[in-house]
Amino acid sequence: ITVTTVNAGAGNVSLTSTTGSVLDNADNATAITAGVLTLTAGGAAGSIGTVGALNEMDTTTANLTLVVGTSFFVANSIDLTDLSITSTQTGDTNNTYSLTATSLTFTVTDPGTNYSIAAVNDSTGLNLTFSGDESITVSGNAISVGSGTVSLTSTAGGVGLGGWPTFAAIQTTSTSGSAVLISANGGSITDPSGGDTANIKVGDGAGVTLSASGSIGAAGVGRIDITTTTPTSLTVSASAGSSQSI
Repeated sequence: ITVTTVNAGAGNVSLTSTTGSVLDNADNATAITAGVLTLTAGGAAGSIGTVGALNEMDTTTANLTLVVGTSFFVANSIDLTDLSITSTQTGDTNNTYSLTATSLTFTVTDPGTNYSIAAVNDSTGLNLTFSGDESITVSGNAISVGSGTVSLTSTAGGVGLGGWPTFAAIQTTSTSGSAVLISANGGSITDPSGGDTANIKVGDGAGVTLSASGSIGAAGVGRIDITTTTPTSLTVSASAGSSQSI
């Protein structure tokens, strides 16, 4: 699918290529405008946009969902409130993820064996969902979404949450019952930093859910540290016989 102009105002737009890509028409004067926008390029070689300023998908939406088989290149002209990214790749390939939006810093890479989240920062508030089949590594001070929520899922690997002494890998001021959801359906939830650091920081009384087919944390400095000023609702699920250290 090659897109010129779609303007739905505050309405919903969903564009899907089941075996190919969703591409821009190489004209920055045209864009997709919607209240809620879903772009799906589900083919094994499918991309959303391509490299180059003229070839990025030009969008104007506050609520963006990307479902992609390989790489995506998106330039959004306004602030995002909701961002959902699902990688549907087949096999381990080197993919590029490029996204710009008002108030957003976004640095996520996929060198072929794992998703590396170095920065998803939005001080105005962002509800972030990320899912893929490889392991996910989150650097210390990487995800900061204001009052938004965070959901990370590895469908076939583990999730590593780095941390700094004062800056957790995931930071949100949300007090929602589902402020942070971490699922490692093919491995463990770990702290690869190897230090006694904060991994998750949430608002007062927020809900945190950790689910893994393997272990969650490790004894001592390998534990998963959750920081809040008042008690947090914590749900933990690990495979039978696995260790849990939080």
